[in-house]
Amino acid sequence: MRSCIATIAIVFSLMTASASAQELTAFNKFDAAQKVAEIVMQIAPDQQSFFVREFRATASNDVGLSKLIGEQLAKADLKVGPGGTTEIEGRLHRLPRDETKELTGFSIQGAVFLPNGNERRFTVNVKNRDDGHTAVTDTGETSPPPNVPPGGIAVSDPTIVGNEVRPSPSSPFGVEVLVETGPGQFHPLTPFHDGNLIKVKLEHGNIYAVKMYNRTDFEAAVDVLIDGLSRFSLADDPDQRNSRDIIAPHGERMVPGYYRDASLVDAFQVGEHSKSLAAQILPNPSDIGTLTVTFAAAWEVGQSPPPNEPPVAKSILPRGTLPGPPRKDPTFKVVREIGGIRAVVKVRY
Repeated sequence: MRSCIATIAIVFSLMTASASAQELTAFNKFDAAQKVAEIVMQIAPDQQSFFVREFRATASNDVGLSKLIGEQLAKADLKVGPGGTTEIEGRLHRLPRDETKELTGFSIQGAVFLPNGNERRFTVNVKNRDDGHTAVTDTGETSPPPNVPPGGIAVSDPTIVGNEVRPSPSSPFGVEVLVETGPGQFHPLTPFHDGNLIKVKLEHGNIYAVKMYNRTDFEAAVDVLIDGLSRFSLADDPDQRNSRDIIAPHGERMVPGYYRDASLVDAFQVGEHSKSLAAQILPNPSDIGTLTVTFAAAWEVGQSPPPNEPPVAKSILPRGTLPGPPRKDPTFKVVREIGGIRAVVKVRY
């Protein structure tokens, strides 16, 4: 069965005032990454190489924002990676800080460390509840499923049902991890609880796939993060690296690897941490050995979103996943509107 991906087009506004003295507002994490990159380039206009350290919450493993910031700097023809003469790092905090009040987004408290030893700090506030949940909490359903009244937030209760991990017992979304037993043949693994974690057992050298289920009446946009990196991180076309997989209503989708182009992927293969994709791309990766799958609603451009769509504006580690042998995985491209994240599943391997 052919699969499809969604591409996201986002327009960013340019800053005109002094970045180091301002508190700026962004509307989602992509917008925030663009603004952080612009701040950094204003603070260090003469620098050509940068090292982006972690941008994450204290108790979170999500370092995806670091990757997005690095990509924005690279788009400006700047060198990004270990050894960069100017270093950047940040911490994420919930908005508001008072945990008794409803979460509305998150605040990025960042710092730029210049080669001359000077340090410049900045703040970017992201006013998006769903991006905020992803950034400052660990696991769980972050926005209401279709049967929850608007404004409600479903309680996180990760549940194992057979070979499937669901964000909560009543969630319409689910995830399976499958191991390759022969060419093109996969067998589902049985997840298990280890303390407050959910795990599956994968061995060194195993090739595996991730299968997602969507039991809603609308399309689901699914973001599969392997060790904290999107499965689209290796896309041959850079414009497709922020894509997501689309699952039909009451459908399912199995992804066997890192997307390269419309016909091929590099298989997910368990290997040494030092050779994993995350270790090569992310500074101090903290999500090695974790599969993270987020679910959001999707709908055709110009159509109305599904019911109860949450309000959104238009991080020695033993193992990691490295690009394995090529696999055929025919894919065709579609354009969709993407809603706020409705569920998150995390599985350790």
